[in-house]
This record gives sequence, structure tokens and C-alpha cells, in this order.
Amino acid sequence: ARELRAITRREVLAAARRAFWELFYTRQAHAIAIRNYDIVDSLKNTSAAGYAAGTGAFVDLVRVDMEHGLMKEAIPIQMEKVRVRETEMRALLDLHLPVTIGALGDSVPERELPTPAELEKTALVARQELRVLRARITKTELLIAMAEAETHPGYSLNFSNFPAKDAARILPGGGRPDSFPTTVPAADGVGTPRNAFYGLDEGYLRETRRTLAALRYRLTAEEANTRSLVQGAWYQLAKAHREERLYRDKVVPLARTDIDTTTSSYEAGRVTFAGMLDVYSRWFAATLAWHRSKADLGVAWAGLEESV
Repeated sequence: ARELRAITRREVLAAARRAFWELFYTRQAHAIAIRNYDIVDSLKNTSAAGYAAGTGAFVDLVRVDMEHGLMKEAIPIQMEKVRVRETEMRALLDLHLPVTIGALGDSVPERELPTPAELEKTALVARQELRVLRARITKTELLIAMAEAETHPGYSLNFSNFPAKDAARILPGGGRPDSFPTTVPAADGVGTPRNAFYGLDEGYLRETRRTLAALRYRLTAEEANTRSLVQGAWYQLAKAHREERLYRDKVVPLARTDIDTTTSSYEAGRVTFAGMLDVYSRWFAATLAWHRSKADLGVAWAGLEESV
């Protein structure tokens, strides 16, 4: 029961961690959608003013109107996603309305990766499913040992095999008839059953031995499955770690540098409005992808902890 409770606790904690990181991502996506809309709205006003003054192109005006409409609809869609994730979190935490989920802390997933060999070694020892199977195997072995011990002839002082005259001399009440045979065949030992070792091949013992063999095969299969789970979880974690590091250290800084350079060129008249819009779109996409990679890293950690 303790191991089953630990399995349930492990699964609930993993689900809560996944829900947390999905909520983190959806809130970041909602905030990015609002910032993107504000910038596109400003560009729309600038494009409309330029077109009215005769310096802007109609193509730029149409494009910014399209982007403005898309961003305007993206905000309520992202808000609905946030509500869905908050509902999932409340369900996991057993919270009911009007309880709300407050602002999330600036959480950063752990970036130090353990080695697969260490994870496999820990999982093969500490994983609750394996411990449950080992406990069942030990219990079955003890049941078989107890049944075999009861079937084998045990040690006896043979007080019940005393002749009636000896019992009458020891016990009050005079002479008594023989309760047990007073002679023993040479094939049997004194004080043993007439059929020694009778019951070693009874159906209960055969079934219990087969159950023990099946449990041992199941333990071997579960150990192989544990290795597979650990390797798969570690691969997902390593992949998410590499992607998060790529976006954090290279993609997002380059996108920010591209914005600064393009803004200066746009103010000098060397970059078109369409080029400016493309640069902002790339920067928002890179920022959103970075937050997605952070959430994926947190989800991968939850999967790894669940597998171990």
C-alpha cells in the first residue's frame, strides 16, 4: 500500500508540473500577443498616415490591416487557453471557484543534466513498480517455503505414540485403548505421517510456483521497460535543453539585434514598411519559441522524474 501511494503521489506531482509549465507558456504567449498587437496597431496608424500623405504604398496598408486583424483575434484566443490551463491546475490542486491562480514566479527549469547511467541505476532500485514486484516475489517465495515446510515431516517427541499402558501410567484414569498405532513400518520414521512428503505436488503448490515464475518474468520485463522509459525521458530532456539553450543564447539575441538595426534603417528611409513588419514578426516568433522551449524543458524534467 505504501508503494502504491508513492506511485499515485509521483504521477500527481508529474501532472502538476506539466500543468504548471503549460500554464506558464500560455500566459507568456498571451502577453506576447498583446505586445505584438500594440506594435502592429502603432504601425497601422503610421502606415495610414503615410498613405494619406501620399508617401506610403497601398500594399503596406493592406498588409498591416491583415496583421492587425490577426493579432486582434489572437488575444482572446490566447486568453481562453489561459483559462483552460488554469482550470486544469485547479482540478489537480482540488481548488474550486472563486479561487484563482495568481501570478506565476519567474521559474527557470534545472539546466544540469544527469547521466543516463546514473538514472538507470537509480530507477532500477527506487522505482515503485519494481519494488512492488519484488515484494510480491518475496511474499510468494515465503508462501512456498511455508507450504513445503508444513508438507515435510517435522520433529516430534512422539508423545502420542506411547503405548496405552505407558499413557495410563503417566496420565490418570486407568487403562485406555490405543489412540494411534503402536507399531511403525520400517519405511517410515517414528512420529512421521504414514505418507511422508505427501502434498509436495498438490495443485496449490504448483499454482504458486507458476505464479512465482510469472512474477520473476514480469520483473525482468518491467526492468527492461524501466530502462526504456529512462532513456526516452532523458532523450526528451536533452533535446529540450539544447533547444532552450539555442533560443536563449543565440536566436533571441540575434532577433533583438535585428530589430535595433532595422529600426535605425527604417527611420533613415532605407527599409520598407514590409521589412519592418517582418522583423517584428520574427522577433515575436523567436521570443514565443523561447518560452515554448522553456516550458518543454520543464515538462521534460517532469517526465524524467516520473520515469525514475
